[in-house]
Formats: sequence, C-alpha cells, structure tokens
Amino acid sequence: MKQFIVHILSFLVFSLVLVSCASRKPPEPVIIENTKTITEVVKDTIYKIEADSSFYNAYVDCVNGKPVLMTNETQSLFQEKVKTEKLPKSKAGKYLEVPKVNLQNGVLTVNCETRAQELFKQWREKYISENTKEILPPVYIEKPFKWYQKALMWIGALSLVLYAIGGILLIKK
Repeated sequence: MKQFIVHILSFLVFSLVLVSCASRKPPEPVIIENTKTITEVVKDTIYKIEADSSFYNAYVDCVNGKPVLMTNETQSLFQEKVKTEKLPKSKAGKYLEVPKVNLQNGVLTVNCETRAQELFKQWREKYISENTKEILPPVYIEKPFKWYQKALMWIGALSLVLYAIGGILLIKK
C-alpha cells in the first residue's frame, strides 16, 4: 500500500511538472497583403490640319473684243508667240489640287476645293498602383486575475499542501 501511494504521489508531481513546462505557442507570422490596382483611362482628341492654299496667276488678253485667259492651249489656238515667262503659273498645295479656272462672259471663276482635315486619335493610359499592407498578429495583453480567481488559486495551493502532508504522514506510519 505504501508503494502504491508513492506511485500516485510521484505521478501527481510528474504531471504538475509537465503542465508547468508546457511551451508557449510560436508567434504568428506577419501577414503581408499586396494590392495591385490597375486603372485604365481612355482619352481621345481631334487634330485639326492647318489651312492649305493653292494659287493661280494668269494673263487675260482681249481677242476680238472678248477677254481670253492665256494658257498653253489658247496660245496654240491663236498662234501668238508668248514668252514662257508670261504663261500662267499654278501651284498645288499639300491637300489642294491646282485650281480650276474658267472665264465665261467676262466672269472669271476659280474653283479650289478640299475637304476638312480632322484626325481623330484615341489612346489608353494604364496606371498601376501597388499597395503593401502588413497585418501584424494580435498582441495579447494579460489581464490581472479577479478576486475569486485568486481565492481559488489559494484554495488549490492549500489543498495540495494538505494532500502532500497527508501523504507523507501515511508513508511514515
């Protein structure tokens, strides 16, 4: 019987030692949260092409009392020798052709035509923003024991001491 009580007491002491030597939990790792935000903006604009022009210089002669434009074609009709310097000069622009010239009944008509030049451009801009956020593990703050918890601990300690004394007295008898 004496040996049985020694085994029980040694088991209780050994279990108390094991409980008090329990290791604490390892700290939780820091969580890093990466947020990548991509914003795409569509922009557009209109490019206007600057104005263009062409010109036409011509000589008007009177033939049989009527005005006539002097060109290479009319020169050959009238068999007149006109210097090449006096022949009409014309020049096309970037977008305009050489003007169309017409002289009828004393009215000179010069026709220059071009379409309006507008270019439409559309592009996309991409903005990337990265946010890194560290989420720290919660920090546990130990609270002080309440009065009744302290009382229970004292009662438990006293009972252990009393059991130990009782066990020692039983072993000695």
